[in-house]
Amino acid sequence: MSVSIKLLAICLSLLSVSFLQDTRKSNKHAYNKNLYTVLFNYDSDIIVNFATNTATTIQSNKPIKIHFSQQEENAIKRSFENNLIAQTKGDFVCFNGTMIVTPSTDYRVSISRQGKHRSEIIVDEYYNIQHEKKTDRKYKPASFVYDLKSILDSNPDFKQIAIDTRKYRQDNGFMKL
Repeated sequence: MSVSIKLLAICLSLLSVSFLQDTRKSNKHAYNKNLYTVLFNYDSDIIVNFATNTATTIQSNKPIKIHFSQQEENAIKRSFENNLIAQTKGDFVCFNGTMIVTPSTDYRVSISRQGKHRSEIIVDEYYNIQHEKKTDRKYKPASFVYDLKSILDSNPDFKQIAIDTRKYRQDNGFMKL
């Protein structure tokens, strides 16, 4: 009887150690706004800071608040984790054929961890991710950028910021760069 209790105790301790290791591994890739700063240069005139849920635009000297729903916040977190952005280091440039320099047709995402720059992801507006293999080094970072863009494009606050910026550009004779 005492042998079976010892075996049970050993099994339980092994299971708890295994569970703790799995939890640490999953937390290693978790998105935490206090740890990671994700800046999305939507175009040359709008920069979104996902850590502070704000946008900076050409016409505003102060950050504009963007309200994300819980569903949008979860989608950002899920994309960050599923695309292993915490492991991403270095620069990723994704474009089809020849990259267009002017006017700017790319989306840029800059990722920092605790203030230290880790990665820059540049995805041309016309880049077709469907041509990439899911095992390609650029697939996950590009997928993350497309997920962020999709979330922003459907967000009412961001839509208004984009409309106001486009109107400001037109009213002041600026062309999109």
